[in-house]
Amino acid sequence: ARFGGRRNVDSMSVTNPQISSLVESISWLASRRIGALIVVAGEDPLDRLVEGGVSLKGEISKQLLLSLFDPHTPGHDGAVIIDNKRIEKFAAHLPLTKNRHLVGDRGTRHSAAIGLSELCDALIMVVSEETGEISVARKGEMKTDVSAMDLQGMLGRFLEDQTETNNRISLRRAFTQRASLKF
Repeated sequence: ARFGGRRNVDSMSVTNPQISSLVESISWLASRRIGALIVVAGEDPLDRLVEGGVSLKGEISKQLLLSLFDPHTPGHDGAVIIDNKRIEKFAAHLPLTKNRHLVGDRGTRHSAAIGLSELCDALIMVVSEETGEISVARKGEMKTDVSAMDLQGMLGRFLEDQTETNNRISLRRAFTQRASLKF
């Protein structure tokens, strides 16, 4: 699958070592109060929701993620988009939520995370540069003060849900294709 396109059944978004790299990176950034915004795509295409950014198609690694969010680089304020086991884009801009009460006293990264989560099925992770707090947005809601262990579990469950959805879609397609051939 391509960024913004439908994913095939065999391509899970992120593997277990990649989840570990993500969690380690986010924990490291949080411990140093370096702001970050990371989107793990679900089934919904993101191409119409995400603006700008630089195409990368890089492997998910702690070294790359830490480099992308280095405050001394021009792209550090945007979002990293992960899709199809790759970092597809960095320095991308996400839609902001119009529900300011959901954001509270948090900043633009949190507003963008909630905004995107209101429009698609992605999982969005935020590191606050003010507090070092890790937050996760999904389905228009945000969980704050997330530990590394909780984050690992959330990512694992998110990917399991994606795999189950892919399997259901594939079974439905296979049944439909066979039924139309028989007809």
